[in-house]
Amino acid sequence: MGDLILKEGDEMGCTPLHHAAKMGCLPAVKLFMKLTNGREAAYMKDKKGNTALHLAAASNHKDTMAEIMKRCPECSELVNKKGWNILHCAVQNDDPQFRQAMDTILKKNAFSNLLNEKDEQGNTPLHHIAISLNKHRLHDLIHHPRVDKMAFNKDNHNALDLASATKTFAVRKVS
Repeated sequence: MGDLILKEGDEMGCTPLHHAAKMGCLPAVKLFMKLTNGREAAYMKDKKGNTALHLAAASNHKDTMAEIMKRCPECSELVNKKGWNILHCAVQNDDPQFRQAMDTILKKNAFSNLLNEKDEQGNTPLHHIAISLNKHRLHDLIHHPRVDKMAFNKDNHNALDLASATKTFAVRKVS
C-alpha cells in the first residue's frame, strides 16, 4: 500500500520519483526504485512527457541517472512531447559541469542510438548544442565516433549550418 504513492502525480504529473530525480536526491531515488512500483514509476511521464530520467539528465544528476538506468535501462529510450531523449535533455543544461550527465550517456555503448536520434523538429542532440552559444559543449559530442555530423533537420540544416548562423547572430547581437 505504501508504495502506491509512487504512482501518484501532482498537478504537473510529477511523481515522487520525478521530484527526487530532478533534485538529485540519490537516497530517495534508490529507495523508490527498490519498492514494488519503483520500476513502473520510472516509466511514468509528467504532463510534458518527461520521465524521472529526463529530469535527472536535464538537471545534471549523473548518480541519479545511473541508478535509474541500472534498474530500468529501457526507460532511456523514451522521449518527451518534444521528441527529446535523455541526451537532448542533458545538452540543454547551461551549467559548466553539464558534462557529467552527458558523459554518463556517452560512455555507455548501449545508449549510442541516442546520439543521432531526432526530435520533433528533426534536430539531434548535436543540433541543439550547435544552436546554443555554449560552444564548450560541442567538443565532446562532435568528436564521438558514432555522431552523424551531417544529419539534417526538417529545415534541411545540419549542425554546422546552425552553429554558423548562431555565431553570426551572436556577433550581430553584441555589436
